[in-house]
Amino acid sequence: MLLTPRNRPLATTCLVLFWLHGLVLPTSLNAQIELERVFPSAVSQDSLAKIKAEGKFPNWPPEIYCDRADIHIRPLDESGELEARVPPDAPQGVAWLRLLDAKGVSKPVPLCIDFRPVIEETEPNAKFETASQVAVPAVICGRLEKNGDVDCVRIRLTKGQVLSSKIVANQVLRSPMDAVLQ
Repeated sequence: MLLTPRNRPLATTCLVLFWLHGLVLPTSLNAQIELERVFPSAVSQDSLAKIKAEGKFPNWPPEIYCDRADIHIRPLDESGELEARVPPDAPQGVAWLRLLDAKGVSKPVPLCIDFRPVIEETEPNAKFETASQVAVPAVICGRLEKNGDVDCVRIRLTKGQVLSSKIVANQVLRSPMDAVLQ
């Protein structure tokens, strides 16, 4: 078939649309890697911590990209299991992680690096009576399992001590929740 200047744009447009169509439509053969979050969402300096990647990982193990050269993340044998090695002199802050495989790359998710010990919540902890005792200073990593979930911890203070606390769920971790500290 001879293409004339008159019908060339139509042929080019059809070719481009077909090519884009193949890239945009998801199929089971074209499953993308999806990293939604990691838990715990924080690790301490000078630690070797096991963290759980949550999302969809069609081809495990993936490559792992961390925007900080001082933080080393590697996949473990079981899908979703990661190991984070944080040196003692690692600056406090956020490390952004991405998982990569042959099909694509995940969105970046934050992993907080802190000098304080990191403590994962223990269930049941929805009532003051079942709250676990936490020594401060500490970073407490919790999860809200359902709407209306509450996480309680007990902290012992002596007269004259001041407690300073901060919730980073929305600002840093991008968690879709309305956090209230009481």
